[in-house]
Amino acid sequence: MNHDIQSWINKQRVQGLTNEQIANQLKQQGWTDNQISQLFGGYSPSRQKNSLKKWIIIFVTVMVIIIIGVVTWVILNLEVSGTKVNIEVNPNILSVDKILSQFKEVGEPNCTGYATREKCVINLAKIEKNPRYCSKIVTGYDVDECYMAVAYALARSDVCKLNPSSSGRQACEAVATRDITKCNIDKVITKSVCYTYIAKATKNVDLCDDLKDSVATANQDWANYCYKEMAAAMNDVRICEKIKDDSLSGTDAWENANDYNFCQKAVEDG
Repeated sequence: MNHDIQSWINKQRVQGLTNEQIANQLKQQGWTDNQISQLFGGYSPSRQKNSLKKWIIIFVTVMVIIIIGVVTWVILNLEVSGTKVNIEVNPNILSVDKILSQFKEVGEPNCTGYATREKCVINLAKIEKNPRYCSKIVTGYDVDECYMAVAYALARSDVCKLNPSSSGRQACEAVATRDITKCNIDKVITKSVCYTYIAKATKNVDLCDDLKDSVATANQDWANYCYKEMAAAMNDVRICEKIKDDSLSGTDAWENANDYNFCQKAVEDG
């Protein structure tokens, strides 16, 4: 009997039938899975289906483990602050309140030792990279510089939205994006500070030359201030030689900006 059935199986294989197709025919003739398994040396349709099911379960399990691992890695690498997870978003769509919420509250600054309170607040805003300090200033061009200082330190244009002045916002965005074309505004002081910050950010002293050519003769001290800041930023006293010898006109915010010796000291102080 076994010889006859094996002969029949071999004929079916010669005709191109698979083991599964042959086994199905045997089942239709009343053969059990166990009998078919013995004929095929361990093969049975039900065992094949179970094996396939097992591999599918293994594959799905592995994929789930990989997905969980990736999600866990992403969560652990996000910046966590307290119970909040700060996810990076497009700064251009943030509201003023949303922007402020990213920075801690500040109290009244201690400005002992500073020549002016405004310069003290601007310096704190830049060092701590916190635009909330800028609300502590009243004078318009100092407010503009404060936001420019933070934008310079963070290289972020969204903080510029906090400046109520439209021209100040434009100069701030110029500094954040290092786009000198946006510095060309009517407010000479804000324009000059804008040029200076971008000159420092790009290490391009030629921008001080451009500022010198674009402002009125009476405002050349602002170009000289740019040279002084660049000399200090690049630790290059030779830049001080570009400063004009003219004395400051009136009471300017940048005291001694035209003084060559003061420029040298700024380089020495770093």
